[in-house]
Amino acid sequence: MPEGEVTIDKLASKLNVSRRTLQRRLSDRETNFLNVLQEVRSRVAPRYLADDRLGITEIAFLLGYADQGSFSSAFKSWHGISPRDYRRK
Repeated sequence: MPEGEVTIDKLASKLNVSRRTLQRRLSDRETNFLNVLQEVRSRVAPRYLADDRLGITEIAFLLGYADQGSFSSAFKSWHGISPRDYRRK
């Protein structure tokens, strides 16, 4: 994600498969690209928050969010707490 916007097309290209093949393989596992992306984001976000050198806005951008508010809403839905409160505990 820190390398730029993550898209299904970029991921398929890195995996040397077509977009459709990637979609089919994810479907076979009863998931899709957006679900996988959200799962990765939800696992990486706490690691970034543990680094006090990174601001919450910077973390939002690193995870591919356009703004801090979108990231904060997503984080709260995953972890039941805001990123700021998570960082304080």
